Amino acid sequence: MSVEIPRVVVPGQPIVPEFDTASHSADHTITQARKYLSGPGTTLSKIPTGPNEEVNAIVATLKGKTVISPKSKDKTSSASKDELPVNEFLVSVVNHQTPRVPLPKEGDYVLCRVMKLTSRQAFVEILSVDNQSSILADSGVGSNGSLGMAGGTSLVANVSSGSVAGTSVFSQAVGATNASLGAHPADLGESFRGLIRVQDIRATERDKTQVVESFMPGDIVRAEVINIGDGASYYLSTAKNELGVVLSRSHGGRGDMLYPLDYETMVSVSGHIEKRKVAKPF
Repeated sequence: MSVEIPRVVVPGQPIVPEFDTASHSADHTITQARKYLSGPGTTLSKIPTGPNEEVNAIVATLKGKTVISPKSKDKTSSASKDELPVNEFLVSVVNHQTPRVPLPKEGDYVLCRVMKLTSRQAFVEILSVDNQSSILADSGVGSNGSLGMAGGTSLVANVSSGSVAGTSVFSQAVGATNASLGAHPADLGESFRGLIRVQDIRATERDKTQVVESFMPGDIVRAEVINIGDGASYYLSTAKNELGVVLSRSHGGRGDMLYPLDYETMVSVSGHIEKRKVAKPF
C-alpha cells in the first residue's frame, strides 16, 4: 500500500520507507514496487516500528519541501516476469531560503585540521568537503569567513586556489589532487568534528603505526569519510596514497614549512626532518 508523503518536513522527520508498493484503486492489486533513494537534504536511516523491529526509511536532514523525482525515467528493473517491476525514485528536501550546507557523507574526501592527539586516535575539525560544485558563503567562521591570512582571505580558500604565498607544496598537493578528482572544495560553514583512528591511518603495517608519528596538532589533512560515526564525530581514514598530511609546520624546529620527502617523512628548509603520514602530492 502506498504511503502518504509529507509535503513539508523538518530535520529528523521520516519521509517514506525505503521500499513501497503501488496498487490499483479498484481491486487493490499490487502493480509495482517502489524503491526510494536518499538525495540532497535526506539520509537513509533505521526507524523503530515496534519492539526489536526496525525499517529503513528516508529521513529529512533539512527543513523544507519534499521533492520526489524518478531516478531512471520510464525504466524499470525486474529479475523475471513473475516479479513486480521496481521503479526507483530520488527523495530530496529543498529549502530555497538558505543555501544547502554540503554535509559530509561516506566516500567524500574532506580537508581537516588536527586539533589534538591521543595514543589511539587523532581529533580533527573538518574544514571543507570535496566534490561540490561551488564554495558557499558562510557565517564568517569558515573558508569564506574571518579565518583570514594574507590579503584578508582564508587558508582553505587560498589553498583551494593555490594562491597562498609560501605554501607552494600544499598548493600543489591539494590543487593537483583536486584537479585529478574534478573536485572543488565547498565550505561547511560550521564546525564538524572527526576522528582518525590509529587503524585507519595506513593501509599496511597497521600494528606499527603510531598517531604521534603520523600527525601533529595544526596539520591540514586530506581524509576520506568512512562512517558517519556516533553523531558527534565522523570516522575518517587516510589509508590511501593520496590521503594524509598536505600542509604542516615543524614542531621540533622553528615552525618552518615542511615539505614531503616520502610517504613517511617531511623536511623543513633548515633540514629538520619529522615523521608524518604524507599525502601523495601529484
